[in-house]
Formats: sequence, structure tokens, C-alpha cells
Amino acid sequence: MTMHEALFRAYRKLQIRGIISKHVPFPFTRDSQRGITIDEYKHELLAAHAQSGTSESMKANRKEAFLEAYSTLPDTLLQQLRAEVNIDANLFGYEELPDIIRTAKKL
Repeated sequence: MTMHEALFRAYRKLQIRGIISKHVPFPFTRDSQRGITIDEYKHELLAAHAQSGTSESMKANRKEAFLEAYSTLPDTLLQQLRAEVNIDANLFGYEELPDIIRTAKKL
């Protein structure tokens, strides 16, 4: 994995978690990766977070990323997941496959 890929993955993970808005683009190009220091990277992450809006918008971003991720799973994998959580779902009283995941599959 290149440095650019590693930094992009870390950035994307922060977007998925709702810490950085998906509307704030990755601040580096492939050519700029070789000279980036840790302090510069942290500075850019903090700046991206500051541009990301309110906690409500970041929460909505996290939910959207969750739905996007589940919408890409094949039905067979979702059925395997459902079978894995079956005992816990029955024991603790939650759904094996929540409505929000079913909704994501319709996207």
C-alpha cells in the first residue's frame, strides 16, 4: 500500500465515522504524499473537521455511510449475518436484520 492510499483510507474512515464530512475532499494529491509530515497531516485533518459542519450533519453523514455500506452487501452475506446474530437477537430482544438495513438494500 502506498502512503497516499494509507492516508486516504484513514481519511475515508473518519468520513464514514462522521468525524469529517463526506463533502470535504481529501486534501492531498498523489504527488504531495512524499513530503507530508505527521504535523501537516494532523493540521489538515483538524481543518477538515472544522469545515464539516454541525454535529447533526456529521451524525447524518455517519448514518448515510452506514446505509451505503450495507446497500453494497450481497443478499447471501446478509443472510449469513442474520444467522450469526440470531441467538443474540432472540436472547436480547433485537431484530436479526433491522429495518434500517432492509431500507439500505432498497437504495
